[in-house]
Amino acid sequence: MSSSVLSPVEGADIQESPAVERRSQQWLSRLALREVGQRVIEAGCGVGAWTRLLLKNREQVVALDPHASHVAGLLSRFQAHSNLDAMTMDLAAPRFRDLARYQPDSVLCVDALAREKDDQRALFNFTTVLPRGGRVVLLVPACPALFGSLDMALGHHRRYSKESLSQLSESVGLQVRQMRYVNIAGFFGWWVDTRVLETVEMAAPGALRERLVPYLERVERLIAPPFGQSLFAVLELPR
Repeated sequence: MSSSVLSPVEGADIQESPAVERRSQQWLSRLALREVGQRVIEAGCGVGAWTRLLLKNREQVVALDPHASHVAGLLSRFQAHSNLDAMTMDLAAPRFRDLARYQPDSVLCVDALAREKDDQRALFNFTTVLPRGGRVVLLVPACPALFGSLDMALGHHRRYSKESLSQLSESVGLQVRQMRYVNIAGFFGWWVDTRVLETVEMAAPGALRERLVPYLERVERLIAPPFGQSLFAVLELPR
């Protein structure tokens, strides 16, 4: 049995389970969605949990994923939404820059950067489609010391610290506007699961986890945790 206090940042496939979709994703979506604009590239859409939220009040959403099955499912599920385009694409591919034709003002990337072997190339690609002042909003797995069995099962190549993500961002010309650790409670659950129990399958959070989420959110809003399961960042292309 898994003991983690899980975050929907950790893996696209679990994002659609009802338990995750309630308070856990709402917490992270309140952080991230207020930072993106009206014309958004969703880099690494997975099975569409974040796509669904974006489509509610955005002018244009371009959803990308390297898995053709995810994209096909997305197009079928949201076929009534005229503000959605979706395509199969690796985030580090040279053709990413062709997406400038959509005139995006922001890129949202949830967990997918950690799955890219060349994360610098992927992050640089984001900058090639944005105007000056455009934003990259990231949620990534945090704390390299947590890297273990679950990360490998999820296809992560790394976990990030504030220092490593700041250096990566600056190397491609992005300025850090905001960066903070999220979900300090999840840090300990993830460590037990992946380093002690060596779990390789994720479980949706249970009732106790859901009851704790509002309190965790309030505490972390007042006091930024010194570490956490995830790292949230808002980056900007200088004007």
